[in-house]
Amino acid sequence: MRNSIWLTLVSCLFAATVVAQRTEKIYLSLNDSTSGRFIAMQPIGNNPKALLILMDGFGASPEGVLQNSKLPVYAVSQNILTIIPVLKTGRLYFGSDSSSQYALRDLIRLVGDKYHVTGKPIYLGGLSIGGTCVVKYAEMAAMHPDFPAPAAVFAVDPPLDWERFYNGAKRVARLNPGMRSGEVDYMLNRIVAEMGGKPEETR
Repeated sequence: MRNSIWLTLVSCLFAATVVAQRTEKIYLSLNDSTSGRFIAMQPIGNNPKALLILMDGFGASPEGVLQNSKLPVYAVSQNILTIIPVLKTGRLYFGSDSSSQYALRDLIRLVGDKYHVTGKPIYLGGLSIGGTCVVKYAEMAAMHPDFPAPAAVFAVDPPLDWERFYNGAKRVARLNPGMRSGEVDYMLNRIVAEMGGKPEETR
């Protein structure tokens, strides 16, 4: 499985904008340029001391993370290999679902092999739904030995209680019926779909 992924791995180098780093865009499939890809920021010297995977928010992109945060550049300056991915589950990933969790596990394994960081500390960070993803991953790693365990996890404004999120969105829709946004309706429907029903039906 992992060997077959390598057969379709496409690497596209582009100019690094910061001294002492090399930046790559990696695509895991020749037929998909949207999901299953990541930006890798490597410290010069090819011997990073740790791995940071930084997950973006719902519908966001690795390029957007680079534009809006200085964290990746700072991490690389500290000799930390930094990966900003779009998982195989795509930009509209749910984060805490099993497909996203296994996609993140597989990415960590792939990156560990490709950049020779297997066995080194893994740091996971996430913005919004990305934070949901990495917090859930830490739980999965504590229960399943085949999930590489992170040394540290951080999250910025993650939805961690989907029942509370659902009830809050329902309240917004009820109090502001004329101002319902597509995002509110989308998330209500998505939560029901992912959880197999409304919160009160799936307890």
